[in-house]
Amino acid sequence: MLRKIASFISHITHPLWLPTVSTILILYFWQPQKNVLTLFLLPNSAYPSYLILIYVILSTAIIPLLIFYYMQKNNKIDSIKMHTAKERRLPSIILIGIHIINIILFLSLIKAPLLAFVSLIAVLIIAISYISVTFFDFKISLHTSSITAFTVAIFVLYQLHISTLPFLLFMILLSIVVGFARKVVKAHSLTQIFAGYALGILSIVLYL
Repeated sequence: MLRKIASFISHITHPLWLPTVSTILILYFWQPQKNVLTLFLLPNSAYPSYLILIYVILSTAIIPLLIFYYMQKNNKIDSIKMHTAKERRLPSIILIGIHIINIILFLSLIKAPLLAFVSLIAVLIIAISYISVTFFDFKISLHTSSITAFTVAIFVLYQLHISTLPFLLFMILLSIVVGFARKVVKAHSLTQIFAGYALGILSIVLYL
């Protein structure tokens, strides 16, 4: 029973969903607290929010899933879950490419720098994970790194504003739960899980 719950948590907190969640929050719910750090990141797009959201869903979730499904069908990977370190290498390169394209589009065409920031963080996390898995055969938990980066970014951008404080506390708790879930399903060792936490924090701190 515990393993099934942990598997469910792993699925709903998959790193592929976080760009969509981030976009929904940015476009429809919260604007960052204006300060020197965030002023240049505020969205100023002429495109409707729903079109931007559709693009983000397509580019960061649906298209990658279709590519991974195709790779599985053609025996490039054994599973979309990519359990082994070797299976992660090509998908990582594909995701980095997608997010680099998104950074260019968000900055030059869509005019939404904060969304470009989200993709920039994704590129950093995936790139470091790729280096780790390729050269050291060490599979950093992308679940814990992604959700930690998301949580730290909320803290940095929204500065414990009263309207976002409950959500921030929820995300801190969820980050802990996700790490526990990844251990329960035996997807990672404790070292890999905590490396994910560290990478998530580092990915945001590097841009401060």
